[in-house]
Amino acid sequence: MVTDVRNTSAVASWTTTAAAMGSVEFEKTPTTGSCSDLNGSQTKMTKSDSRNYTSTVHYVKLNNVLVKSTQYCIRPVSGGVSGSWTIFTTGPELANPPPTNLFTGPLTFGTNNVVDIVLRFSITSSSGTSAVFTDLIDQGRLQDNVGFFSVALGNARSSDNTQSFALGSSPVVSVTVLGGSKGTGTTTVPLSAQSPIPTTPISVVP
Repeated sequence: MVTDVRNTSAVASWTTTAAAMGSVEFEKTPTTGSCSDLNGSQTKMTKSDSRNYTSTVHYVKLNNVLVKSTQYCIRPVSGGVSGSWTIFTTGPELANPPPTNLFTGPLTFGTNNVVDIVLRFSITSSSGTSAVFTDLIDQGRLQDNVGFFSVALGNARSSDNTQSFALGSSPVVSVTVLGGSKGTGTTTVPLSAQSPIPTTPISVVP
């Protein structure tokens, strides 16, 4: 899944049943509109997961390697095996992004011996639903299945990634937690109207 789409960056995250090294292949969508035309292309770009160990949870940041308002094909590669192509479009450059507005807290994920976790967030309010944005809690940030998440709500964008997302009234954060071979869980958290937002504990059972 491609998330955190900005003008020059995005994040790809996925899970596999067996631990492997992860990377992605990506390129501008061909004029034919078919990503499969890139299968034999020598111009495809590759970006690897920055963690130097195998995992069932994969998280690749494409930072400052994309062009604004451009359509791309992308596919995951896990342990040398390529997944399916998907298409996403980068957004425009935003002139005046809103304040950071950090949403932070401890995350408890079941009772399994979790190694890595990807959190996928989206906000629903009177303004609609935001695009998905993420945080990675890797083994360096986990202790006894508890990790600390931190995301900037000011970076949330509209569902089409063309503008900043306005929190509106009565915002609720939906959280999907990917634990790889340890399972997946979801929960929702009402967002406090206080500023700054108080530390918010989240507990998810896979």
